Amino acid sequence: MKIVLIVALTGILLSVIAPSEMENTSRDGLITTVSGLDKILDQSEIYEQKRLSALPEYVRLLEEAESPEDLFEACYGICLIYDRYQTDSALCYAKKSIQYARNLTDNEANRKRLVKAQTMLGKQFETAGMHNQALETFGKINRKSTSPEDLATVFKFYTFIYESLESQSLDPEYRIICREMAKTYRDSILCITPADSLEISSKRKDCGDYNSALEIILPLFDRLPVENPSMGPVALEIADIYSSMGMNEEARKYLVVSAVSDIVNGKKEYIALRKLGIDLYKEGDVTRAYRYLNKALEDATFCKAKIKIEELVPILKIVDEAYKQEKDRIWNIVVLSFSIVCMLSLALIILTSRERREKKAYLEMSRQLTQAKALQEETTVKVREASNIKDTYITGLMLECIHRIESLDNYRQNLNRMALAGEMRGLQKELKSKAVVEQEWDSFYNVFDKTFLSLFPDFIVDFNRLMKDSGKITNCTRGSLTQELRTFALVRLGISSSEKIATLLRYSRSTIYNYRSKARANALNPATFEDDLMKIQSI
Repeated sequence: MKIVLIVALTGILLSVIAPSEMENTSRDGLITTVSGLDKILDQSEIYEQKRLSALPEYVRLLEEAESPEDLFEACYGICLIYDRYQTDSALCYAKKSIQYARNLTDNEANRKRLVKAQTMLGKQFETAGMHNQALETFGKINRKSTSPEDLATVFKFYTFIYESLESQSLDPEYRIICREMAKTYRDSILCITPADSLEISSKRKDCGDYNSALEIILPLFDRLPVENPSMGPVALEIADIYSSMGMNEEARKYLVVSAVSDIVNGKKEYIALRKLGIDLYKEGDVTRAYRYLNKALEDATFCKAKIKIEELVPILKIVDEAYKQEKDRIWNIVVLSFSIVCMLSLALIILTSRERREKKAYLEMSRQLTQAKALQEETTVKVREASNIKDTYITGLMLECIHRIESLDNYRQNLNRMALAGEMRGLQKELKSKAVVEQEWDSFYNVFDKTFLSLFPDFIVDFNRLMKDSGKITNCTRGSLTQELRTFALVRLGISSSEKIATLLRYSRSTIYNYRSKARANALNPATFEDDLMKIQSI
């Protein structure tokens, strides 16, 4: 019964993670603009959580497995979840899958299981840049037990490895060998793949037959929904074809589709977002380019995709410098605008003071009443003219600033609007307010909680295992820590000083001391409580 459930879960997972043919879905609502991609990027954590949602069930099945088949299917299912997401975890479970597969009865079905596990392990080695280990793993695969589809996948990774080795090698002779090996495996793929496959289209593109390549790959694109992981590579190939044809706008659309598909599938190792970032940088959209490339680097680092990291670091350094210059330019505009507003306000105060003095002088000059009235009217006209000039300059300059400073946050925009309206008291009140600081502290703690729990997902459970029933903490909101737990989270991170913890959490030293004393008193082993706390494992 369990193996049936495992197979069913694997089928569901493959529909989300592993490349496969899926039924056609409507093209309506397909995101093809960078503004749409920005919104998807904002929701990337949601898609990652969706990808990981099946993990607890697989872990439970692995713990309760009663047969070697159950162990293999559960372990391989976990490996699929971590594939292209967290390479070290995928690598670990791929090795376990191979061990379980070797313990199975020697028959055709179980030989295929072993091939699947070996292919997955080689794939993780390739992602991590461990080329020798990948080649060794792929070399152990029994090709007689491998289906044409799986064999094409193996050859594809051989091609990636030799292309990477060629680009990294400093030896001209070795580079020629790698180039020839990559070509051999590309040709081998073409011999065993369908006529309407991505590989055939890529071959036509390399030969310069772009229209023929599109005729092959566009129907394949139309059959895939964006949620299918195959959509990313297919859309990326179409973008490369259009780019080779000089149709950059069409290429941009398919790059966006590829990037959206990668994010929706919770991938951490991809190409499209990096290419979009480079293109946008060349076009002068430095802010968006920085965001895309930085996201790509963060994901590649999280995934431990060594090759992608090496490709991104030099590019991001260039874009980062341009991004800093853009921020400095915007900040200089803000400072200049604020200075002009202050100068105009000072001029208004001076003119107002002058008007009052002149009025007092006019009242005292009763003998020259007619002349005083004329002078007063003339002064009023001057003041009104100065005020109009002030309003015109402030309005024009601030509108220009608002138009140019798109990257400023809501707080600065609010200050600009208040300054534009002349609400100086309100502006001073807003600057004195600590609400923004409190919001930033809340945001800091929220990020701290999420980051810590991503490293120690079972921290709360493991913490409670160290405590007596009276000391267990059960009032935690999902994805966050209580004030008391944050104290011990910092202790687990190696910050043992109560003074430092108090500074980070904005509590008094006595409060931190009380938390630690109370927990130690309620621990199953008070004498070794904090030593036991340090033994809680991360993922």
